Amino acid sequence: DSPVAIRPIDRQVVSGLESMIDWHPSWENSFGAIARIPDSLASLGAFDGDKLVGGIVFSPSMNWIMTLVVEPSHRRQGIASALVQRLVEMLPSDLDLIKLLNVDASDNGMNAFLEARGFHHLVDQFEMDRSV
Repeated sequence: DSPVAIRPIDRQVVSGLESMIDWHPSWENSFGAIARIPDSLASLGAFDGDKLVGGIVFSPSMNWIMTLVVEPSHRRQGIASALVQRLVEMLPSDLDLIKLLNVDASDNGMNAFLEARGFHHLVDQFEMDRSV
């Protein structure tokens, strides 16, 4: 069991998750993009007392986890697992696939966490630039 309370959060609270990230998400998963999407997102926060210590934001129309983050001092305590589990409990029973896109390859902890929960790596994405 998680040592925190998991409950729905609104957009203003979701913005507080940004301070917990280890790397900046791609533009489609950015907190700016989340703020601009209509209210069809499912957002859950993990609270240690009154303090927000993690969260998950899910787009039901795309079956896509846009962000999953836990404050560094609260990691490896079952909080991310509790967030994913609560999200899955909220989803329609006939939904058989959810995605999490554009996870930074250098984030070994997140990648190991996702693989341990049954997520499968599908493609690699490369960032390219050129001098002008």
